[in-house]
Amino acid sequence: TLEFLGTLEQINNRNFKVVEFDHFKTQSGLPSFVLSVSEWIEKTNAIGIIVKKEKDGRRHNKRLKRKQG
Repeated sequence: TLEFLGTLEQINNRNFKVVEFDHFKTQSGLPSFVLSVSEWIEKTNAIGIIVKKEKDGRRHNKRLKRKQG
C-alpha cells in the first residue's frame, strides 16, 4: 500500500517529497513501524488523501478523486 501511494503521488504531485517517502519505505520493514494518514500527508506533502476533523474532534480520512477531462 505504501509503495502504491508513493507511486501515485510521484506521478500526480510535483511537490511530493520523495526523500521522505524513501525514508518511510526503508522503515516500513521494521516491526515497530507505524504511520498515520496525517503524518504521511504532513511529511511527504501528499495530496491524494486528505484528513478532516469532525465537529467532535474525530478525524475522517478521504481519498481525492481525479478530475476527468
